[in-house]
Amino acid sequence: MEGEVPSTSTGSVIEIKNKSLKALYGKNKASAKKIQAAKMFGKSHSNIKCIAKALQVEIPTAEVYLIDAYCAGAPMVSIEKLSSELNIHSHLTNTIARLIEQGLPTLRQIRDALNRKVSYNQIKVVLAGMIRDELDRICKRARLRTSKKVLHT
Repeated sequence: MEGEVPSTSTGSVIEIKNKSLKALYGKNKASAKKIQAAKMFGKSHSNIKCIAKALQVEIPTAEVYLIDAYCAGAPMVSIEKLSSELNIHSHLTNTIARLIEQGLPTLRQIRDALNRKVSYNQIKVVLAGMIRDELDRICKRARLRTSKKVLHT
């Protein structure tokens, strides 16, 4: 019919982009330890090191539990706290996001493009933020942290 909107509306473009981001992210299965880690992380006094010790796992494993929980939508895992724990600042966020948007097909290629100066988990936090459309929250947290340092010096 005349005047019909083509089927490739903005919504479907976003859905396609989100599917490709999720494919790059990889499998994300729920587990009791991921749920437990997310609940612990939601408490203001819990950090990744404490969570790893409590769950009897290595720190990178605890990081994965929290990143997966965040990506799946767990409300008790905030991207601000997660990015702070993993030392992800706004410049790093923007660099990783740009590489993902350029279409690098694997986490390894993204890491190699950054001369292996970032961890896979740091890349996955940014990727999860892109999936949940909350990258601006990482950058905002980094700007606030920087401005607090300036005020205190």
